[in-house]
Amino acid sequence: MEHPQTNRQVEATNKVILVKLRKRLDGSKGRWLEELFEVLWAYRCTPQFATNESPFSLVYGAEAMILVEIREPSLRRQVYNYDKNQQNLCVSLKLLTEFREKVQIRNMAVKQRAVRKYNSKLCPWTFVKGDLVWRMASGARKKDDKFSANLEGSYRIREDSGGGTYKLEQLSGEEIPNMWKVSHLKFYFS
Repeated sequence: MEHPQTNRQVEATNKVILVKLRKRLDGSKGRWLEELFEVLWAYRCTPQFATNESPFSLVYGAEAMILVEIREPSLRRQVYNYDKNQQNLCVSLKLLTEFREKVQIRNMAVKQRAVRKYNSKLCPWTFVKGDLVWRMASGARKKDDKFSANLEGSYRIREDSGGGTYKLEQLSGEEIPNMWKVSHLKFYFS
């Protein structure tokens, strides 16, 4: 990718890593490099919400053995057989493409459910010429002034410009110079 700084998935991952680092450092920011590897390992071995799989398993086709399992006796370590493990790893690698496709389908299903839920709550407004509307207050308003009005108006729809934008006019008939998105307008109920 030419501009990795514009990749939102990378930004989301970096945000998660930074939050985990801050929690581990507790004010001693000079040791972030020592903690980084453990935070990255934890992130890579944690199943993600959308895929239900860890990034490690998506790359290697198998779950990583966590440090607790290495230090403490576990069933996984007690029944370990080198030859069988090698065979299983070869099979896992052969099935890795199919495994990734299943995860991709699951990921797409999660995204579709999120879109469906978002769209079910979305109430698209459409206006026709002559409707009375409020518009969002202009940027001249101070952001820290809680008591100023959020909406200005009333205005009349002069023209539907298409694509969810409208031209407005004052009630006196004077045209407002800009076009306004439907998301910045509300019906004026008197």
